[in-house]
Amino acid sequence: MQEKTKSVIAKVVVVVFVFSIDINFLMGINFIYLFLAAACLSLVLLVKRWGLLHFVTLFTLLGVGNNMVHPLVTCFLFPVLSFAFVLPFPKTREGIFLWFRKGRLDMYSLWLSLLVIVLSTVGLILWGWGNEFPKEVVEPLSSASSYSKLLVMFLGLPVFAFVNAVFEEVVFRGIMQTALIKVFRNRYWAVILQASAFGFAHYAVGFPNGFIGVLMTFMYGLAIGAIKERTNGILWPILVHTLADFVIFNLVFWTMIF
Repeated sequence: MQEKTKSVIAKVVVVVFVFSIDINFLMGINFIYLFLAAACLSLVLLVKRWGLLHFVTLFTLLGVGNNMVHPLVTCFLFPVLSFAFVLPFPKTREGIFLWFRKGRLDMYSLWLSLLVIVLSTVGLILWGWGNEFPKEVVEPLSSASSYSKLLVMFLGLPVFAFVNAVFEEVVFRGIMQTALIKVFRNRYWAVILQASAFGFAHYAVGFPNGFIGVLMTFMYGLAIGAIKERTNGILWPILVHTLADFVIFNLVFWTMIF
């Protein structure tokens, strides 16, 4: 098989796979998603695009477990399993940590980050006033309400926000966006595709959720993806995302208290 043909197949596989991720998050059709994921995985092996194997494996696990496993378990279990699947083999582990960089910060990135923080904070507060909080966010915070409010606010909520931000940034801006750039050689398409998956991932269980939530998190994913590419690292996206999650968890926690 010619290299050009392999490249075209890889691009088609990635587009179909990301589209199936979006549909699965939207409708929760696990058996269709599993079939498409298996087909995509087979084609990745056929064209020997080893750099895509980790990405496809991770999101296959995330998609199948989307409606079957608690989100807190998902944050830890599936990334560990996906890394365990590819790390033993030299070809599959090559380049899978390209996203693992601190990066650099310039004035443009700083101002963009501050703008994203301000707009996302305002947007989340406005959305939270008129919508019901998802149980996946409410349940962990409900159990924390029995502890000291100061302890929860200054320790529990920041840690919770940081852990969630690390998971989502590693998965979407780290693993997915890096894999998409490898295939398309185009950062714009990579940012757009990962943002679509990030948006649809919030449809059922995210904060914000629903179709408005998908649109809000899609725009947020575009902005954070741009910050990641501008800084060439994962640290600043994690910090910006942590602040947004800290706003979310404070909004939910104090609303429940009062």
